[in-house]
Amino acid sequence: MKFSEQIRWIRTENELTQEQLAEQLGVSRQAISNWENNRNLPDIEILISITKIFHLSLDYLILGDDGMGNMAEKLVKDGSENRRAKMNLISISIGAALLFLGIACIGIKAVSVEYVDAAGVLHENFFLLPMGFLFLFSGFIIFLVTGIRNIVSEFSDSSKSIGGQRFFYIGLCLGVVLLCLGGFLILLAVNAETSTGILGIAVIFGGVGCFIAALRSWRQ
Repeated sequence: MKFSEQIRWIRTENELTQEQLAEQLGVSRQAISNWENNRNLPDIEILISITKIFHLSLDYLILGDDGMGNMAEKLVKDGSENRRAKMNLISISIGAALLFLGIACIGIKAVSVEYVDAAGVLHENFFLLPMGFLFLFSGFIIFLVTGIRNIVSEFSDSSKSIGGQRFFYIGLCLGVVLLCLGGFLILLAVNAETSTGILGIAVIFGGVGCFIAALRSWRQ
């Protein structure tokens, strides 16, 4: 028995209207209508409230008669999406930290004083530039891999709207372009001694924002 049939049976068995059932569960009448017409499913907190109010088994509501109802499938899917969201958050945090370290290394290299001492030895923080670009490249790769992983795992999910997919692809592509442009501006500032360093940093942060907005669009 599907949950839509279960909730309809509960309501008719207790001689309740959709409005009365909604009041007992603390939801809208439209939510009850959507459940009964199999448009969407309630959260686990609502299920617990139903079992307490109507003295039903939580296993029965989740598993149904055949042991694997659509509610069980929803809970499994929700758990998988929560794990994926946590992994995305960790990946974004690591990627952002690497980008910040890269920008910091390049910024320090740009403002550090280079000089030749009396013995003719050049004093400079030469290692900061390659280290900074290594951090930037690593952070960029992490963001790119995270985006590709979401495409692979959710491309076939029919619940995603066409608009959401389009926003994701636009955000991902724009983020790549901005990161590349920001890196170029910073490299230009370091090598050609131009004033594009701050602009490059701002562009990189804009690229990171595009990646984050694109990933969040899949959660809507």
